[in-house]
Formats: sequence, C-alpha cells, structure tokens
Amino acid sequence: MYKPDMNKIREFEYSLDREKIKDLFAAAGINPDFEKNPCPVCGKYSLEVRRVKQGDSEIYQWSCGNCLNYGGVYDLLAALKGDIHKRSVDFGKMVDLTDYMERRFDSDIKYFAKYKDRKTGFSNLDEYLTLYPGLMVIGGAASVGKTTFVVNVCDNLARKGEHVVYFSLEQDSMEIVTKLIARRVFEADPETSIDNIQVKNGSREPAVMEARSRVQKELKTFHVFAGNFCITVNDIMNQVNAYMDEYKTRPIVVVDYLQLIAPTQEMISRHAQTKEIIDENIKALKKWQKENELLLILISSFNRSNYNEPVSYAAFKESGAIEYTADYLLGLQLSVLENPDYYIAKGTNRKTTDKERYDMITKAQKENPKQVEVKFLKNRNGKQSFETFFYYHNRNDVFRVSADDPRGYSMNYDGSREEENPFETDIDDDYI
Repeated sequence: MYKPDMNKIREFEYSLDREKIKDLFAAAGINPDFEKNPCPVCGKYSLEVRRVKQGDSEIYQWSCGNCLNYGGVYDLLAALKGDIHKRSVDFGKMVDLTDYMERRFDSDIKYFAKYKDRKTGFSNLDEYLTLYPGLMVIGGAASVGKTTFVVNVCDNLARKGEHVVYFSLEQDSMEIVTKLIARRVFEADPETSIDNIQVKNGSREPAVMEARSRVQKELKTFHVFAGNFCITVNDIMNQVNAYMDEYKTRPIVVVDYLQLIAPTQEMISRHAQTKEIIDENIKALKKWQKENELLLILISSFNRSNYNEPVSYAAFKESGAIEYTADYLLGLQLSVLENPDYYIAKGTNRKTTDKERYDMITKAQKENPKQVEVKFLKNRNGKQSFETFFYYHNRNDVFRVSADDPRGYSMNYDGSREEENPFETDIDDDYI
C-alpha cells in the first residue's frame, strides 16, 4: 500500500524540482514519464501529467478528461499525499442506495449533525442559519461593509474556538487587526469617541490597550494571509491543506475577495477572459471545499450597474457559476434600497427621479450607524430566503443587530425620517 513520504513531498512543493518529482510519481504509482495514468479520483486511465512554464521555472499540473478537467498543483500534491477525500470514490460511480444506507448513511448524518450548533453569533441570523460545511458567497456594493461584516462573524466564531483562515487579498494584516481592536473598544463602551482611525494612528488609550490584549488572548485560532494580489486558487488550496496537516482540523476559510484571485499560469497561457477565470476558480474551490467538507466563504463585489438596486441574483451574474454552485448566497445593501419612498414620491403616484434616489443613497451612506440589510437569496440548509437588519458603525468596525425592519419607515428626500428612528435603542450585549 502506498505510504507518502511527507518530507520529500514538502521538498518538492517548495522547490518544484523536476528531478525530485520522478521518485514521488513512481512511489505513488504515477508514471514518471508523463504518459497517461490512472486518475486517483475516478480510477480511469485518463490522467495526463504535464509540465507548465511559470516564469523561469516549471510547475506540474494534471488533468483528467473523464471527471475533473484542469486540476493544478494542489490536485497533484493531493494525489501524491494520498489524501484525496474519501467521498471522492463515489464520483462517477453508481451508488446502491440500499447498500449506502446500511453502510454509510448514519455516519454521514452523524458527521453533518456535529455542526448543528455552529452559529454566526448574530441572533437574527442564527434564527434561520446554521454554518454547515458548504460554499457561502457574500456580495455587496462598495462601502456597504462586506469585509467588516465577515470579520465580525469570524471574530465571533474564533472566540468560540473555531479555526479561521482568512485570505485578505486586498487589505494587509494591520487593517484586519485594527477592525478587531476597534470592535472590542466599542463593545466595552458604545459611547466611546475612539474609532478605527485612532487605533491605526497608534492610540495608547487604556481602552485600546485592553482591546489589544483581548484580541491577542481570544483569537489564537484566527490566521490571516494578507495583501497578496498574486494568490491563485491553487495557492489557497495549498495553504489550507498545509494548515489542516499542521493543526489537524478543518478551518473556516474566507477569501476576500473573489474577483482578486489571480489567474493560474495555465489560464494566462490560453488567454482566458475574466468571466471564464472567475467561473473556473469558483468551480475549483467548490470541488475542493466539498472534498474537504469545509465552510468556505467568498466575498464578491457587485456589478456596478447593481449598486443602486436591491440585492438579487442579477447582481451576481458576472459569474453564472455563483448562482448554481453556492450553498449560501447573500448580499448586503443599504436598507433604503427597499424603502417605499425610494421608488414612489411621498404622497403621489410619481416615480422618484434618479436625482432623488441618488440623494437618499448619499444620505444613507453618510449615516453612522448606517442601516444595512443582510438579504439571503439561497440557503440550502434552512429557511430558503430571508432578510435581517443591522446597524453598521463603520467608524468602529461593528455590526449590531436591529430588532426593527426599517423598510416601512417613510423618508423625506433629504434622508431624514419623520417617525422616531427605530435604530435609536439601547445596546443589548446579546445583539453584539
């Protein structure tokens, strides 16, 4: 039986030395002369191993015409390590349901059920949502708080001991840590005048130092790969695979954000277009997520044409793969986008003008806290579609639950509300 030599595999992983790979191939039963080989997933002799130029060096990819098409460095290393996921043996094969129910159904149910208590830490979401393994795509327009919202959720999970691996492809580690510190300062004193800019400017206020100490103590399972615009899907999978090897656990994985994942050298060599690259990246990540039974969260930007429209499937149409591949699909938007006065001028049957809608959005963007709706379009493991509402304190990097639905509150065109502001409530620690 094949037993991988992990030291030799790691040497190859870091060096990509063409001589080192031959012995590894031979030990794994893969033809070192790069002829067709048995695919480790479907077992058919349709696996082709190829050398691909990447800069001055070469990488090794494999493709299976029967099941997987283009894999990549991760897939090849997975084959060498012998860690293709156990459920992959069913791929492409007929399953006898009677036999499956006798042999595996109960164990699969038991595995799935162990995540039944994994929640976001936000009471309004947790009423309808459980974070089972799957692919979650979170979209939204610019400045609506996508990154802050996800960091808040990851913060809640890490405080409960969940492992989180966060790929911040745009922001560096300081940005993420600043958000975590500013949130704790706010939690300790919601009336504080200390905001995220003061934290970035090196404030040594006692509240900041206490928050820094709490972050260090509470987030030992929160890991960030930050500020690299060159990361490909293969890099993401390799890093998480190594993390799982080291920590012997399946982390929650976040990629911030989808459109910044770099194309592989193979994509570049065949001049793949943006939509094609995004589609292939999503499919590769979904396949990998399913094989490893991970919760994978992808943050996605919206098409600019959808910035001033309510969240819908159309906003994710940049990639057709998102709508059909995601297990959870949700978007963040300013609550004003579904306020009745946004569309029909108050007291009339006249539609609002572009200028009137622009003024309302501009006013809503400037509010602190902003009123933000989190709208679920798809949820495979719970209520299929629902809306929840939050305060977004952007200066403090905090999302807080709102108990009220602000969409029915009439607004004037300057953005002010005639009724009492439903968001002016005392803070309940259960809602942080």
